[in-house]
Amino acid sequence: MATAAAARSALKQMPVLPRLRSAIRHAGDRQVAFHSHEVVEFVYVTEGRTWIDVAGLECAGEAGALYVLPGKVPHNQRSVGHWKTQCLLFDHDGGLLDESPRVLDLARDGLFARWMNDLCELSADHRDLKDPVADALLLALLTRLARIEDQRRMMQALHPSLALAIAYLQQHLKEDVVAEELAQATHTSYSHLSALFRERFACGPLKRHQLLRLEVARKMLLNPYLSVDEVAQEMGYEDTNYFVRVFRKTYGCPPGKWRKQHAFTP
Repeated sequence: MATAAAARSALKQMPVLPRLRSAIRHAGDRQVAFHSHEVVEFVYVTEGRTWIDVAGLECAGEAGALYVLPGKVPHNQRSVGHWKTQCLLFDHDGGLLDESPRVLDLARDGLFARWMNDLCELSADHRDLKDPVADALLLALLTRLARIEDQRRMMQALHPSLALAIAYLQQHLKEDVVAEELAQATHTSYSHLSALFRERFACGPLKRHQLLRLEVARKMLLNPYLSVDEVAQEMGYEDTNYFVRVFRKTYGCPPGKWRKQHAFTP
């Protein structure tokens, strides 16, 4: 009984799921005339180059571009040559998605592309008019999109050199970063970068890189099937003893002890 009550309580706390109306793949070389839908539409380009006119804006995108098209607003689709798209139509409660018309470059986000494809697969199965699995996946996709846009807004608000440096560190989390290479990648001096990092993060670039690395390592340590040595190797620490020393200095205990303190217990 207690378990059932806990489950009901958890369900009440869940966010309201969006409702997927349809998810369809399109392909061709024709132009799409102006039209509108009652609900929001996502058009994700998987091949070719397209242009969409919506609300007085001309948006252009190629493979990896996502068009956000608000409901009841006419839009078209123009192209040169062959194109392929994936189109979602859905309802939502307004809490996660900014419906303003725009195009976003998501070419580097493999997870978003995979989920778009999965939604098309789920929608192709017409056994159920309402599919809570598809709606839950749509919620995950909208949540990911919101985080991507939040991160991009944050990066745009930073000093350009700082934004470049942070992106570089994120791309090299599993390897050592050399000060000179970081300065070269951001087209500025390392001393200038250090000043920017200390103002923003209260530490230098290399220390920030180390903290980012260790944060990923902590997440990996929550997996009981990975040894400390495997976590160290995965994060680019060739010497596990060095990884343990750095971890202890940062968090006050070695990774093995930290894992025991944070182990999941049902």
